[in-house]
Amino acid sequence: MLNYDDSRPEFRLVDGPTVRQGRLQIKFRNRWRSICTQQTNWTSVDWITACKSMGYSEGDATCKGFWKWYRRNNDTYPFVMPRPECLPNAKSLWDCTGFKDQSTISLSENLCQGEDDIGLYCWGPPTFAGWAKHWKGNVSAEISYC
Repeated sequence: MLNYDDSRPEFRLVDGPTVRQGRLQIKFRNRWRSICTQQTNWTSVDWITACKSMGYSEGDATCKGFWKWYRRNNDTYPFVMPRPECLPNAKSLWDCTGFKDQSTISLSENLCQGEDDIGLYCWGPPTFAGWAKHWKGNVSAEISYC
C-alpha cells in the first residue's frame, strides 16, 4: 500500500549520517523549517507518525523513532511543535491534533532559543511511489532497516 502518489513528502531528515537519520524538517509556508520543541513530551506514536510522514513504514518495534537532540543553530528557520498528539492511525503529522490548526503554530526564533531540534531514526523501506525521485544514494542488495 502506498502513502503518496508521485509527490514528495513535506517532511525530511537532514544533517544525519544516512537518509533515515537526521534533524526533522517540515516544509511550511514555502520554507524548510527545523522542528524544535519546548518540551520532551513527543510520544512513540508521534515519532512513528513523523517517520510515516516521510514515507517510511513502521518497521521493527525495537526502533523507537527518536534518535537525538540537535543543537539549535541560526541557519534554519524554526517551527515549534511542543506536542503533536498523534493517534495510532495517523498517516502523517498533518493528521495529528497539534498540526490541525496551522494558525496556532509558532514560528518565532525566540521560542526555540535554548531548545533543541528533533532528530529521528526512521526505518523500513519507503512506501510512497515517488521515493526513487526523492531519495538519492547507493542501492545495496542487503539492507538492515534497524
